[in-house]
Amino acid sequence: MSANYPPTKVKQIDKAVQQSSMSAVSCLQDLSAMGRPKDIEALKSRIDSYFKLCTERNIYCGVEGLALSLSVSRMTFWNWCNGIKCTPEWSAVCSAARQSVNAFLEQAIAQGGVNPVIGIWWQKNWAGYSDQITIQSQEPITKESLPAAALPNMGGATDADSTTTLQIPDSED
Repeated sequence: MSANYPPTKVKQIDKAVQQSSMSAVSCLQDLSAMGRPKDIEALKSRIDSYFKLCTERNIYCGVEGLALSLSVSRMTFWNWCNGIKCTPEWSAVCSAARQSVNAFLEQAIAQGGVNPVIGIWWQKNWAGYSDQITIQSQEPITKESLPAAALPNMGGATDADSTTTLQIPDSED
């Protein structure tokens, strides 16, 4: 049996890292215990508290921790960022907070604080980055069928002479 399963790897985490991580989660749970913010000012204040806590306690900021501090799921936070079930102002505040998390991750990656492979994965999955640009037309594609009478006369065939073959011009080489 391989020792490469996640529960096996958790046992290999240094005790100091475990204690520090659990202390960070405990602090985030304290913010979460305040419940969901009730108004825009409470939302702004809680987000400020989250980033301040991350700075003071050397907690790695991320979307999951931010959602926990707001006492919502990551999916609810994503909905808010995308204007679903909230006001435009609420959405703008949440989007700015998410953008701050993405900017933090970008800096951590650029400064070598995050393994580049992990950083690329984060940016693709959390920030919407991609390796290629896909361009899609916004205009609907319509298909029109021409009636037989409207088709061009190909090769000189006429109704009277239906056995005429298509004549292809010689190349000009």
